[in-house]
Amino acid sequence: MPLFGRDGPPDVEQLQRRQNVGGLIKALRYQQDFAVRSAAAQALGQLGGARAVEPLLEALGDPSAFVREAAAQALTRLNDTRAVEPLVTALTHADPRVREAAAEALGHVGDTRAIAPLRKSLLDGDVDVRAAAALALARLNDGRR
Repeated sequence: MPLFGRDGPPDVEQLQRRQNVGGLIKALRYQQDFAVRSAAAQALGQLGGARAVEPLLEALGDPSAFVREAAAQALTRLNDTRAVEPLVTALTHADPRVREAAAEALGHVGDTRAIAPLRKSLLDGDVDVRAAAALALARLNDGRR
């Protein structure tokens, strides 16, 4: 499988091993396969740094819930405040896995703008989303309020 070429999907594992952030960003936009985009998001969360934040924020709007979840989880590792507003928006997504990942990420980013939306998530219909919101609030030192 090529790193990135016309003969098939990008080889995300190889791109990650080579620490090719640019290639992983390109793979994140590979529309033919959500699994490639999801793997690229995960890899960017491990290697990407500040350069990966904007593409991962874009991936929060991906048609695939798997990619959106992977992007939120990746943003958890990057701890960048640019992610706060898009992650707050993701708290209202139809898929509970996306909402859970967004709540978890907001707890790691550590920005107080997330407190009110996380409080609302304590009333979510999904127990895992509620738990993630509670942990995020505790992480923000707001669990007692």
